[in-house]
Amino acid sequence: MRIFLRMVNNREVSRFLPDMFSILLQNMLVITNEEGFDNQATYFQWEKYTIDSMEAGKRKTIIIIGEKRVVGFFMFSLLEHTLLIEEFELEKDYQGKTPIFRVLPRYLAEIIPKGIKRVVAYTNINNHRAQRIMEKLKMKPRDRAGSNICYEGNYDEIFHCFQLSGKCL
Repeated sequence: MRIFLRMVNNREVSRFLPDMFSILLQNMLVITNEEGFDNQATYFQWEKYTIDSMEAGKRKTIIIIGEKRVVGFFMFSLLEHTLLIEEFELEKDYQGKTPIFRVLPRYLAEIIPKGIKRVVAYTNINNHRAQRIMEKLKMKPRDRAGSNICYEGNYDEIFHCFQLSGKCL
């Protein structure tokens, strides 16, 4: 499956948010097996937080396009010497079937400023696939916050892994 990446700015992100939330919701329902929560209220909370953090200049969003539609997204922040991965979602049909783990690191290498030393990411305690990916990237679990595990790794080691083999996963 062929994919394209595109950084979206603050003005245009709102048009992609419904598709992005739909992907996030479908993935979370698989991971948590939770039913019956208010999708509309959750969407509005998520939308407000996303827009506010982008307008404050804290969060950046890359959309992943496949078959002329949004099939995933990658949200991150840069905090001093840290790349904080805030959300990384792909539609189920694209998981494990795209070159995302070759394309995304190359794209990030072009836009991430020099001086980043570490990568931090959180994953749900029930998201075993994401945990395996973090471990393959040599990221180590550091803390647990509610239903999430915080992973941390060395930026250069993670990106070196991708450069050596073209992919790690």
